[in-house]
Amino acid sequence: MRDLKADLELCMRLKELCESQRSRAQARKLDVIKLPETIDIATHAIERAIKAETLVLELREALNKIAYPVRYLQNEADKKNLSLDGRVATELANSSHWLKSIAKEVLGDGNNQREGS
Repeated sequence: MRDLKADLELCMRLKELCESQRSRAQARKLDVIKLPETIDIATHAIERAIKAETLVLELREALNKIAYPVRYLQNEADKKNLSLDGRVATELANSSHWLKSIAKEVLGDGNNQREGS
Protein backbone atom coordinates (compact mmCIF):
# COMPACT_ATOMS: atom_id res chain seq x y z
CA MET A 1 0.00 0.00 0.00
CA ARG A 2 1.30 3.42 -0.92
CA ASP A 3 2.18 5.89 1.80
CA LEU A 4 -0.52 8.51 1.33
CA LYS A 5 1.17 11.07 3.55
CA ALA A 6 4.35 10.81 1.47
CA ASP A 7 2.26 11.25 -1.69
CA LEU A 8 0.63 14.33 -0.20
CA GLU A 9 4.00 15.84 0.73
CA LEU A 10 5.25 15.14 -2.80
CA CYS A 11 2.21 16.90 -4.28
CA MET A 12 2.77 19.90 -2.03
CA ARG A 13 6.43 20.15 -3.06
CA LEU A 14 5.49 19.76 -6.72
CA LYS A 15 2.87 22.48 -6.40
CA GLU A 16 5.42 24.85 -4.84
CA LEU A 17 7.85 24.09 -7.66
CA CYS A 18 5.17 24.70 -10.29
CA GLU A 19 4.16 27.98 -8.72
CA SER A 20 7.76 29.18 -8.61
CA GLN A 21 8.21 28.18 -12.26
CA ARG A 22 4.88 29.61 -13.40
CA SER A 23 6.09 33.18 -13.84
CA ARG A 24 9.12 32.04 -15.81
CA ALA A 25 6.99 29.75 -17.96
CA GLN A 26 4.43 32.47 -18.63
CA ALA A 27 7.22 34.80 -19.67
CA ARG A 28 8.23 32.15 -22.21
CA LYS A 29 4.56 31.77 -23.21
CA LEU A 30 4.36 28.14 -22.08
CA ASP A 31 1.01 26.79 -20.98
CA VAL A 32 1.52 25.31 -17.54
CA ILE A 33 -1.59 26.78 -16.03
CA LYS A 34 -3.40 23.46 -15.69
CA LEU A 35 -0.63 21.66 -13.80
CA PRO A 36 -1.19 23.42 -10.44
CA GLU A 37 -4.95 22.77 -10.69
CA THR A 38 -4.22 19.12 -11.41
CA ILE A 39 -1.95 18.99 -8.39
CA ASP A 40 -4.70 20.60 -6.27
CA ILE A 41 -7.09 17.87 -7.36
CA ALA A 42 -4.53 15.16 -6.56
CA THR A 43 -3.78 16.75 -3.19
CA HIS A 44 -7.46 16.86 -2.31
CA ALA A 45 -7.90 13.23 -3.37
CA ILE A 46 -4.95 12.15 -1.22
CA GLU A 47 -6.27 14.09 1.78
CA ARG A 48 -9.65 12.36 1.39
CA ALA A 49 -7.91 8.99 1.05
CA ILE A 50 -6.02 9.62 4.31
CA LYS A 51 -9.32 10.43 6.06
CA ALA A 52 -10.89 7.30 4.58
CA GLU A 53 -7.94 5.19 5.68
CA THR A 54 -8.31 6.57 9.23
CA LEU A 55 -12.03 5.77 9.22
CA VAL A 56 -11.36 2.22 8.00
CA LEU A 57 -8.95 1.68 10.89
CA GLU A 58 -11.51 3.02 13.39
CA LEU A 59 -14.25 0.82 11.92
CA ARG A 60 -12.01 -2.28 11.98
CA GLU A 61 -11.20 -1.60 15.62
CA ALA A 62 -14.91 -1.28 16.44
CA LEU A 63 -15.71 -4.48 14.55
CA ASN A 64 -13.00 -6.34 16.46
CA LYS A 65 -14.46 -5.09 19.75
CA ILE A 66 -17.92 -6.29 18.67
CA ALA A 67 -16.72 -9.63 17.25
CA TYR A 68 -14.46 -10.39 20.24
CA PRO A 69 -15.98 -8.48 23.16
CA VAL A 70 -14.46 -10.60 25.94
CA ARG A 71 -10.97 -10.22 24.43
CA TYR A 72 -11.56 -6.45 24.20
CA LEU A 73 -12.74 -6.27 27.82
CA GLN A 74 -9.77 -8.36 28.97
CA ASN A 75 -7.33 -6.09 27.12
CA GLU A 76 -8.93 -3.01 28.69
CA ALA A 77 -8.77 -4.58 32.14
CA ASP A 78 -5.12 -5.52 31.59
CA LYS A 79 -4.27 -1.94 30.57
CA LYS A 80 -5.70 -0.72 33.88
CA ASN A 81 -4.21 -3.57 35.94
CA LEU A 82 -7.69 -4.78 36.85
CA SER A 83 -9.16 -8.25 36.90
CA LEU A 84 -12.09 -9.01 34.64
CA ASP A 85 -15.29 -10.27 36.23
CA GLY A 86 -16.35 -13.17 34.01
CA ARG A 87 -20.05 -12.78 34.75
CA VAL A 88 -20.03 -9.08 33.87
CA ALA A 89 -17.93 -9.73 30.76
CA THR A 90 -20.41 -12.37 29.59
CA GLU A 91 -23.37 -10.07 30.24
CA LEU A 92 -21.74 -7.27 28.27
CA ALA A 93 -20.70 -9.60 25.45
CA ASN A 94 -24.35 -10.66 25.12
CA SER A 95 -25.76 -7.14 25.43
CA SER A 96 -26.94 -5.84 22.07
CA HIS A 97 -27.22 -2.37 23.60
CA TRP A 98 -23.55 -2.36 24.63
CA LEU A 99 -22.39 -3.82 21.32
CA LYS A 100 -24.42 -1.21 19.40
CA SER A 101 -22.89 1.52 21.54
CA ILE A 102 -19.43 0.47 20.28
CA ALA A 103 -20.57 0.87 16.67
CA LYS A 104 -22.36 4.15 17.37
CA GLU A 105 -19.21 5.54 18.96
CA VAL A 106 -17.51 5.35 15.54
CA LEU A 107 -20.54 5.96 13.31
CA GLY A 108 -22.04 8.85 15.24
CA ASP A 109 -25.74 9.27 15.91
CA GLY A 110 -26.81 8.31 12.37
CA ASN A 111 -28.24 11.75 11.61
CA ASN A 112 -24.93 13.39 10.82
CA GLN A 113 -22.19 12.12 8.58
CA ARG A 114 -18.67 12.14 9.91
CA GLU A 115 -16.66 15.27 9.14
CA GLY A 116 -15.17 15.17 5.68
CA SER A 117 -17.56 12.50 4.40
